[in-house]
Amino acid sequence: MGSFFKRDTTLGIAALLIALLIWFLIKVNGEYSHSFDFSLVLKNMPSDFVLASNPPELVVATVKGVGRNLIRLGLSKRIVVVDCSDFTYGERRYTFSPEDFLLPYGGLEVETIDGPKDFILFVDRLQTKRLPVKSAVEAFPADGYLIQNKFEFVPDRVVVSGPRSIVRKLKFIETLPETLSGLSSTVSFAIGLKKVGERVSITPDKVIARVDVKRGLEKRISDIPLHIRTDKALDVEPDTGYVSAVFWGVKERIEELTLDDVGAFAEITRAIADSMDSVPVVVVGPKGVRCLGTSPEYIHFKKR
Repeated sequence: MGSFFKRDTTLGIAALLIALLIWFLIKVNGEYSHSFDFSLVLKNMPSDFVLASNPPELVVATVKGVGRNLIRLGLSKRIVVVDCSDFTYGERRYTFSPEDFLLPYGGLEVETIDGPKDFILFVDRLQTKRLPVKSAVEAFPADGYLIQNKFEFVPDRVVVSGPRSIVRKLKFIETLPETLSGLSSTVSFAIGLKKVGERVSITPDKVIARVDVKRGLEKRISDIPLHIRTDKALDVEPDTGYVSAVFWGVKERIEELTLDDVGAFAEITRAIADSMDSVPVVVVGPKGVRCLGTSPEYIHFKKR
């Protein structure tokens, strides 16, 4: 009895599967309509032109055909192609046609274009030029260190190509923003470049940035002769003729710094015109060396 019921159940399942298969074959060989999205592809753009506007990414269309081929279409990459070979400079409206949609399987046709049915695009002349790289990186040295030079980039210029209306306005290409803190040695790292538009290409899109960090050193130089800047018709007497100053810079440069490399002056003409009797001392040194302070900070003077 048990084997009879088991055999009967097996036959029932087999019959059901056969019925489902027949139903499926009937369905997939029937004709249906279904809506699909198609990715827009532009081809054959003339080499001296470039698209300056953003076309739609997707176009929706209803496709009619045999069920099994509609299933295959749904599982494949779907594209709608716009041939740009006759495009010239300026704005134009393009209207999609059923022939633009690639339907690789037989028995399929575009029944309706659901949207967008057309789009406006602007074709611009292509311009290419080399532009310098500008840093958007902030670097802060650790205590006792200093940044010797500005950022160096390799390469220091990049090739920019895109619509002339955009590229002609560009003066430089900026790096992505970045902040480096507590630097105590020279560092090099790759950093990306900021995009300037979807239709503008930058080659390369990354550069190597380098910043030189050196140990700093202080040095005091005394007996710096003080030069008085004043109108020749004025006869004034400062309360001192010499000052001292503390300088800060790269260790190697500070160690070589001498009295002959620095100078001090005081501008008195305007102070007299403003009825003042003291002016600040200004000390100058070679490039890359900074004056931290002077003694005295001000000089007093009187007319003779």
